[in-house]
Amino acid sequence: PITANRFHSFAAKGGDDDHFSSDLTDEELRGLLGHMSGVPTLVLQSGEDEYIPHATVNADLLASRLSGAMGSSASHITVEGGSHALTGHTDEATDTITAFILRHKKD
Repeated sequence: PITANRFHSFAAKGGDDDHFSSDLTDEELRGLLGHMSGVPTLVLQSGEDEYIPHATVNADLLASRLSGAMGSSASHITVEGGSHALTGHTDEATDTITAFILRHKKD
């Protein structure tokens, strides 16, 4: 269940939580996410996320655009076949996240 207000914050262009929409331009994404520049960030995308309209949105391309808007310290990985909850792909996701953290941890 979701309230109308919460739905609007995600679905409306310029809504309160409209940070991931595929209809945002690269410039708009940089305006929303550019403050992440210099912060190691992993965009972990589920390849078969049931909340993404795959008929109209290329999830891997969107993840690439999101990480690009965050600057060179961001990267993206798509877990092919993964659902939104990564059911059946949690080991792959965990390994990916662990490797990212270890690569960026400060000694």
